[in-house]
Amino acid sequence: MVHYLVETILCPACQTPIELDEKSAQVRCAACNTGIALRYHMCPRCGAYHQAPVSACSSCGLGIVYRCPECSAKNWAGDDRCQSCDAPLDLITLLTRHTNTADRLYRQMKAASEIKSRENTASAARMARMREQERVRQKKLLQRQREQEARERKLLIITGTVGAVLLLLAFILILMNIV
Repeated sequence: MVHYLVETILCPACQTPIELDEKSAQVRCAACNTGIALRYHMCPRCGAYHQAPVSACSSCGLGIVYRCPECSAKNWAGDDRCQSCDAPLDLITLLTRHTNTADRLYRQMKAASEIKSRENTASAARMARMREQERVRQKKLLQRQREQEARERKLLIITGTVGAVLLLLAFILILMNIV
């Protein structure tokens, strides 16, 4: 059942007063037969009528759309029960759910703990990837070092062989000149 603090509104089409004694979410203007949707259009606190559905009243700032604490479905501020799960939306129920500090703090601590756990897992995974990348980099570096040392050994052998051959040729030429 919808409760309005105002008893009449003006028809947005012809400005004729419309009584809200039906307590319904839809009314009709008796003068011009215009159907007026009150749900999501009319503020239950100040009676301001909004042409388009809004989430908050432009006059007094009251939230016109509330999420059900049980199922998160959108409900109009004037609803007593959730349109989706039938959970009570009365002020006392909502206040007791939101003002229980110990429960709220426990939920926040649990959420923080879950976030910390996810971050630690993600950090460990990043660290493992970085270690694997470093291992691969070190392996490639060692392979390049070995290849460089092998090239240097070949060059040393070739240089030594060429030097020995030249020395032998020089010795042979010296011997030939002597004989």
